Amino acid sequence: MRPLVTTLLSARRTVAIACVAACVLGLDRCAQAPPPTGSSTLASSSAMPAGVDVAAIDRVLGGWTTGSIAFNVMSTMRLGETYPIHLLLSRRKSVQALQQELQTATHEGTVQGAQISIAPEMEARLTGQGFEITAVTPERQTVSAEANTD
Repeated sequence: MRPLVTTLLSARRTVAIACVAACVLGLDRCAQAPPPTGSSTLASSSAMPAGVDVAAIDRVLGGWTTGSIAFNVMSTMRLGETYPIHLLLSRRKSVQALQQELQTATHEGTVQGAQISIAPEMEARLTGQGFEITAVTPERQTVSAEANTD
């Protein structure tokens, strides 16, 4: 039972990270995580192993809500220079409000955003080939119900 719940959480985090990666890479549309699946759909799935506690899975997925993210994207970068990429996540604020916060804070680049499904704990990681990326905050963080998470 526990490995399936962990697998579902990892898969959902991956969707959220894919959304950030798609937007950072400048793709036209951000991926949107699907809404949490109800127990009737989970129970009817042919891939569901026998003996799985569907109610436990529903309790875990019940902690997911819809929220907003905003982040800056660099269109060009010069070799040898440092460029901060900042991501804000909020359960309460709109995408537009978060984008305005980043623009007001004078972050470089274009500010983009999206609505995504948010778990009580989320992870964001920026990756790329041929250059060094250093996280200045923990990649995995607990998401506040009130304040921005960045």
